[in-house]
Amino acid sequence: MRCLGFGEEVDHAVDFSLGFSSYHSTESGFDNTERSSGIKMGFLRMDNKWEIMRVPLDYGVKIDFVQYNAQLDELFAERSGAGVRFTHWDSKIDQLTSTFSGYTALNWQPAHGLTLKPGFVTQVTLSTISPTFEPRLRISWQPGGDDRQEWSLATGRYLQVMEAISDERDAGTVFYVYKPVDREDPLPESLHSIMGYRRQIGNLVDISVEGYAKRHRNIPVARWTREPGNTIVTALADGTTWGADVQAEFNRGRFYLLFGYGLSKTEYRADANDLVAWIDRDVFRYNPPHDRRHQLNLITSMKFAGLTANAIWQYSSGNPYTKLFAIDMLLDVSTQHPLTDRGRMVSLYSEPFDGRFPSFRRLDVSLSRPFRLAPGFTLEAEIGAVNAYNVQNIFYFDVNTMQQVDELPFLPYLSLSFRLS
Repeated sequence: MRCLGFGEEVDHAVDFSLGFSSYHSTESGFDNTERSSGIKMGFLRMDNKWEIMRVPLDYGVKIDFVQYNAQLDELFAERSGAGVRFTHWDSKIDQLTSTFSGYTALNWQPAHGLTLKPGFVTQVTLSTISPTFEPRLRISWQPGGDDRQEWSLATGRYLQVMEAISDERDAGTVFYVYKPVDREDPLPESLHSIMGYRRQIGNLVDISVEGYAKRHRNIPVARWTREPGNTIVTALADGTTWGADVQAEFNRGRFYLLFGYGLSKTEYRADANDLVAWIDRDVFRYNPPHDRRHQLNLITSMKFAGLTANAIWQYSSGNPYTKLFAIDMLLDVSTQHPLTDRGRMVSLYSEPFDGRFPSFRRLDVSLSRPFRLAPGFTLEAEIGAVNAYNVQNIFYFDVNTMQQVDELPFLPYLSLSFRLS
């Protein structure tokens, strides 16, 4: 819900908003274990604008109420005096937290074509107590005041008060455990720096180039064991991300073409002892599951004879996942005898995230036409297909059962929409 408030004592309308969202997911494992995780969030927000010596200042405050729920029923790794041991127990999360946050953003133009946008964000939670310090800055320059080209530079500090934990067995990473950051742990932090250039060539071509670098600290990651399992206990990793995006648009009325290419690399570094890992290195470096090296997009549209034809082609290189090394039978020698008991089947994994999925490719096509049925009443018909050449793009892969779940196959469709104008 959104409400605008007006008054003689304020120069701009006060914007109030109220909202609620909920998300829940469950997953059953090959070993008859079950996992569930959910999050519910309600918020109340107020935004307004003020002017300081004719310089616009945006500001606002927000309060979030977040309910975390999780139920994990499977093996967990615990530390003991003799090293690492395994225990079977139910791990639960049922926690309600609240977060108060505020922001300010100044829009200052000290010279013709030059814009400075300094800003500041702060967050306070019951677990962190102390408010966060998150400064932001964006600088844009249009040489000669011409909006046909622009240089931009942005930097900022970002802190996160919740974390999402996944298990390295999840090739596809479809299940996350959401939880607030533990009181004794530092907040996950990231420093961003982005530089870009945009140029319009004539009236037909628009080109933009952007490069970025990010430094991550205190990123929570699930602990690893030779026999992995979900756990709400995390280790902390540091990391870096760098990349660049190039985009070119060609627009000639009836014909439109967009080309986009992105290159990026994300690397995490963590202490092997903190990870409870079986790796013979003090510090382990790896590419997390969201490290997607290459992305390419082509979008084209053409109008002819009252029709509009569209085609979207997407390509991206594969994401990392952890390969299965072997399957063995585990005996509890305190209660089971090797001559009479089979033990319990367990999966043994190789070095974490040492494999990559095949690349992703998809072509979507459509053809549409509007029909004006009456004044102010239009019917639009569209026929098309998703994944036109029926590529098997992996959505999820269970390395234990070798079962693969793919994204949408070739899927033709027909849609009708009505518009009043």
